Amino acid sequence: MKKIATNCVLSVLMVLFFACGGEKKKVEAPVTNAATEELKKDTTAAQPVDAETALAAYEKYVTGFVDVIKKMKAGDTKVIPEYSNYSQQLQQQSADMARYQIDFSPAQLKRWEKAKAKLEEALKSLDTKKK
Repeated sequence: MKKIATNCVLSVLMVLFFACGGEKKKVEAPVTNAATEELKKDTTAAQPVDAETALAAYEKYVTGFVDVIKKMKAGDTKVIPEYSNYSQQLQQQSADMARYQIDFSPAQLKRWEKAKAKLEEALKSLDTKKK
């Protein structure tokens, strides 16, 4: 249990460390689009009721965040507001996973670790590009 909690805390700190570095770009006005609106709907929905639902929501979040990171790496500045929204949700998503991971089966734990590693790798690659 301590190992899982430590892993979760270190993951959050690592992601926050990589997400905060780099150039700062000023955004004149927030741009909203379908993806941003969908993210807002997802975050205002009721909390997941079980570990499987929480894990599926986390995997969906990671997939969306990685897609936005790929667009940013390609130079699409229109996704900066989406990136900001996903970054703000990161702490909440990590807290949700900390609550539910105690109930994860070994297969679910592997899925969570795979999704977490996918997100960390995408954030590292974005940070590497900036250097």
